[in-house]
Amino acid sequence: MRWLGAFLGALLLLLVTGCGAPTESAPGSGPPSVSQASTPTPASQQRIADRRHVGGRSWDLIIDSPAVGNQVPVRILLPAQYEQRPQQRWPVLVLLHGCCDSYISWTRSTDIEKLAANLKALVVMPDGGQAGFYSNWLDGPQWEIFRPRTAAAPHRRIPGQLAGRDNANPLGLWGDPAKQADVWKRHNPYDLADQLRSTALFVAAGNGQPGPLNLKGAVSDSIESSIGQQNRAFARRLDQLHVPVQIDLYGDGTHNWVYWQRELHRAWSMITAALMQKPG
Repeated sequence: MRWLGAFLGALLLLLVTGCGAPTESAPGSGPPSVSQASTPTPASQQRIADRRHVGGRSWDLIIDSPAVGNQVPVRILLPAQYEQRPQQRWPVLVLLHGCCDSYISWTRSTDIEKLAANLKALVVMPDGGQAGFYSNWLDGPQWEIFRPRTAAAPHRRIPGQLAGRDNANPLGLWGDPAKQADVWKRHNPYDLADQLRSTALFVAAGNGQPGPLNLKGAVSDSIESSIGQQNRAFARRLDQLHVPVQIDLYGDGTHNWVYWQRELHRAWSMITAALMQKPG
C-alpha cells in the first residue's frame, strides 16, 4: 500500500521532460503550436483545436486527442524571450495536478508565473481528468500517448475511490490490484526505484498534522498522514538502493496547496538545474 507518485507530496508529480519545438503561426493568431515533428506517432495525430490568451505569458490550448478520446485543455507559460526567438527549441517543464483539480490549479494556487519569470523554458500544465493519474488505462484514456515519457500514478488504495469519478470503471486503470499485480508493479515507483538513478528526484510530504502554514483551527488530515507514511517508505527504498534524491519530509503539514507552493520553491534550484542540462 505504498504511494506511487511520491513527488511534491500528495497526488502531485512534477517532471522535467524533453524539448518542444514551436512552429510558426499566422500573425495575431496566438502562440505557435508544439511541432508535431518532435512528437512520435500516434501523439502526432493530436492537434490544437483552439487557443486563448489568458494574460501575460499565459495561454490556454485545447488539444484534440484521439489517445484520450476527448479534448484536453492545457495551460502554458511562454518564456519571456519567446517572441524574440519563436523558432527556438525550449526545454519543457511539466506541472501535473492531482485528484479533483484541473489544468488551472498551478497558476491559481502557486506563484509559478512569477517564479518562472526568467526561466528559459516552456511551462506546460495539462489537464489530467478528475482522477489525474496521467497513465495509460487498461480500459480508458491513454495519457502516456497524449504526453509521451510523462506519467503520474496513485498508490493502490486510491483507484477504487477516485478512478470512477468520471463514471469510469474503477478497475479500468490497472485492473484488479490482486489479480493483476504485475500491471500495478510496472507503474509503482517503489518497485521501479532502481530505474530512477538518472532522474533528478525531490520527495516531500507532511505528516497530516496542522503545521505552520495552516489557518487557525485546522484539524489533522488522514490523507496526508497516509501519504507521509508512503513517502517515507519510498525514501527508505531509494536509500537502500543508493539512488540520489533530495528529501523534505517536513513533519507537520496537511494536504494543502500552501505546502505544495512552499515545496515548489524548495525544489526550484534542482528543477532549473535539471532543465538546463544538455541531453545525451
